[in-house]
Amino acid sequence: QILLLKTGSFELAIIRMSRLMDLSQNAVLYGEVMLPQEAFYTSNSLEMKLVAGIFETAKSIAELKLTETELALYQSLVLLWPGKILKFISFELNLIKMLL
Repeated sequence: QILLLKTGSFELAIIRMSRLMDLSQNAVLYGEVMLPQEAFYTSNSLEMKLVAGIFETAKSIAELKLTETELALYQSLVLLWPGKILKFISFELNLIKMLL
């Protein structure tokens, strides 16, 4: 059970981040400050790709405007299928929408 939680924690953090996104500014709320994606960039190109991927994933989830119940169901799917969020995000979210 601990391994299950550890393997999905990064994905769950991205999902929770989607609730803190301001889609019009492409920024995330951190404390009381809105930080744009560029605030997380470094000179390392691999890190920049990671940041861009995280923001894109969180943004795509936020654009769906899921209710808290739908988001909770999605988080459950992520925990059951760790590591699949980036590959199967559209399939899983469409499945949730069909179930509700």
